[in-house]
Amino acid sequence: MIRHGVPDNVHSLGIDIVGNAIHLFGTEEQKQRFLPGLARAEITANVLFSEPDVGSDLASLATRAEPDGDHWRLHGRKIYNMKAQHSDFALCAARTSTGPVSFAGITLFLVPLRSMGVLIEPVWNLSEERFDLVTLDGIRVGPEDVLGEVDDGWQVLGKVLPLERTGLDHSAKAERTLAALREHAPPGCEERLVELETRVRAARLLAWRCVANLHEGRPDEVHSATAKWYTSETAKEVAVAAVELLGPRALLDARDPAAIAEGVFDAGFREAPGLTLAQGSSEIMLFFVATSKLGLPS
Repeated sequence: MIRHGVPDNVHSLGIDIVGNAIHLFGTEEQKQRFLPGLARAEITANVLFSEPDVGSDLASLATRAEPDGDHWRLHGRKIYNMKAQHSDFALCAARTSTGPVSFAGITLFLVPLRSMGVLIEPVWNLSEERFDLVTLDGIRVGPEDVLGEVDDGWQVLGKVLPLERTGLDHSAKAERTLAALREHAPPGCEERLVELETRVRAARLLAWRCVANLHEGRPDEVHSATAKWYTSETAKEVAVAAVELLGPRALLDARDPAAIAEGVFDAGFREAPGLTLAQGSSEIMLFFVATSKLGLPS
């Protein structure tokens, strides 16, 4: 879809991440409640992880789930959520208990978004996508809405995050931009194009290894972090290189008749910085690889 310019976020959020998470960790009741509707596109879903003062450090999240009988009331704010304004429900991380270990006490909830106690506000930005600020003001959820075990959400997150950190989307964006750049690049750019081609091919191989790991039922968190870092940085590099090689006309958007390649370069350039932040920033990915795989001190 990405390589052909079809918007992909509804599919990647609802199917690749939330749908797969329910398929892997949900109860039979949850699977029956959500998966058929997601598969038929009758309902859509997104994720509520990042927070205004937390970002990629999910272990420090402040959204809390307060007991209300055998249910919970959710209180907190989630930011940079794509498609929340269109989604029926979300996979939300909240803190159900506190202790000396920040990773403990987190629970994942399947939260209905079209309900009292949920406020969705736009966060406008430079990219083609609208982000949202979602305020959870006491919405009530029950035990049937818990994905996995209470207080054990970090373990589930460790398996869910590799679902979105394959890097496949970023490598596809890089491929699409590079294909258009090869078509429109001026003479004398051949060496630079070869360098970019090498990076893009390496990014694609890293991404497909992640896909293979998931297909074989053995997701690798470290490899997923590596692929996410490399593919997003590559997509950013290709987008910036396109503007450098093509000049100001590359920054004309699709509405301008003089735009090159129907505005692909402009859209990619505006989106590029966010790619290295979404799904975990480059710095967090490198930190995770260094401490988890290389054994460097945190």
